[in-house]
Amino acid sequence: MLKENEINNDLFYEIKTVLERNEDQYKQEDLLEFLDDLPIRLKIKTVMYVYKEAYNTIQFLKDGTENFLSWICPNLE
Repeated sequence: MLKENEINNDLFYEIKTVLERNEDQYKQEDLLEFLDDLPIRLKIKTVMYVYKEAYNTIQFLKDGTENFLSWICPNLE
């Protein structure tokens, strides 16, 4: 993932750490705006990471494709 998005390991882990520590502080609108600005492949990977608890908890989402989950999960509240 790091190579295809051309970011170095340090930057990747810094972003990941900030997102993990501050995820409750982000407003839904901020997250949607951030996701909309990402290239589609990176958006899908980011959504899969951010919403992993939701799609693992909600029964009908467990069998969803990554494309479906990347569309539906950011619209859940």
